[in-house]
Amino acid sequence: MKPVDAITLAMKREEMAMNHYKSMAEHSETPEQAKIFEELSYMEQSHKTRLEELYTNMAFPEVW
Repeated sequence: MKPVDAITLAMKREEMAMNHYKSMAEHSETPEQAKIFEELSYMEQSHKTRLEELYTNMAFPEVW
C-alpha cells in the first residue's frame, strides 16, 4: 500500500469514528454524556483535518 493510500484509508476511518461519536451524542441519556461524545467527535474531526493536510502535501507536491 502506498503512503497516500494509507492516509486516505485513515481519513475514512477518522470520519467514520467522528460520525459514530456524533450519533452517540444524539442518543445520549444525559447532557454530560452527550458532551463527552461531542468532544470525541471533535477530536476525530481534528485528526481527519491533519490527515487531509498531510494527504495534500504528499499527493500534490508540485504545489510546494
